[in-house]
Amino acid sequence: MNSTKIPVVFSIDNEYVKQLAAVIKSILDNSDRDFEFNVLSRFISAENKEKLRSIALNFNFFDISAFIKNLPIEKYMYNKDWNYISIETYFRFFIPRIFDQYDKIIYLDADILVLDDLSMLYNENIDGCYAGAVQDLYIKPFWYTPINLTNPF
Repeated sequence: MNSTKIPVVFSIDNEYVKQLAAVIKSILDNSDRDFEFNVLSRFISAENKEKLRSIALNFNFFDISAFIKNLPIEKYMYNKDWNYISIETYFRFFIPRIFDQYDKIIYLDADILVLDDLSMLYNENIDGCYAGAVQDLYIKPFWYTPINLTNPF
């Protein structure tokens, strides 16, 4: 087993702990690697933190309240087509500031299951890239038609 822990970050609220527990369990069931799980949130109850730590000991919780204190995130959130998106969705943008000690981390939404060894994704070569991302097939139908910048008419 490789002794380097793979940092994995999630962004949830207190109501999403059960879903996160399922993701964590799916990660651990499909890999023999060590992971460091990090949760960005405004509030996770002590009881829920203990539930998560009972699944995996390597858990860190980050209260993001200080980062968003003076940012008007809410004014960007409420679009009639996107009202299901919570403020926690935007916390991922703080990852480079909070986790600047890492060269690479994995960010995952908490409404997925991991069906293979997550270390394979972590080991993908993304040298020279700021981020590696996967297309969200659910959101694709909502994209606007691209504009041809050389001839927008």
